[in-house]
Amino acid sequence: SDAALFGLLADPVEITKTIYELNEQQVSLIKAPDGVSNDHPVKIDKAALVQALSEVRFWKGGGVFRDDEQTQLFPGRMAEALGSYMSDAFAQASPSEDVYFVVRGYGRVALGMGKERFWNSGRAFYQDGRLNIIIGEHGKIEKKDQRLIEGAFGITESEEGRKTYTFSPGSRDSESSVNGEVVVANGISIKTVDGEPREDWILINVDEAARAYAE
Repeated sequence: SDAALFGLLADPVEITKTIYELNEQQVSLIKAPDGVSNDHPVKIDKAALVQALSEVRFWKGGGVFRDDEQTQLFPGRMAEALGSYMSDAFAQASPSEDVYFVVRGYGRVALGMGKERFWNSGRAFYQDGRLNIIIGEHGKIEKKDQRLIEGAFGITESEEGRKTYTFSPGSRDSESSVNGEVVVANGISIKTVDGEPREDWILINVDEAARAYAE
């Protein structure tokens, strides 16, 4: 597809090729920062990638209290869609490209009256045998004042309107805010920069994380 510029509250990114697009959701190749050389193209098994993404979890409250909950970063069909199209993207990416993604999920609102849309976005790349995911937006909710009306009365906005939503691609240089802390597990760790952990930067050994999920 034609190159395009996209970005909000961060430096715009150059989309060099769109792998998947449905309304506001997409998986695309974008130009990586100058001087970056990724280990692309790379072949990653789709089923293993879906399982590895499903294994990534957060402590919602940071894991400090006993009643803190773990939640998947990419729950259910979100991991299935992202894993499939991301695998295709990595097979086509050059060393100077990252993979940009926006995926939508649903969560139930209070009293089960409807479903609440949320989005995750970010960039991904493969280096030194590991998948790197930098989160730009985590659990982003648009138009909070309308979500209960949508659930109770069936009022939904147009898909065309959703295309106007903008999402951060994340950055190697600055940390994004995420709603919790990554659960370090088999095949899953977080990036350390200048001795400090970056909760928005996840390192995944795909095969190891996939085996942990299957077990």
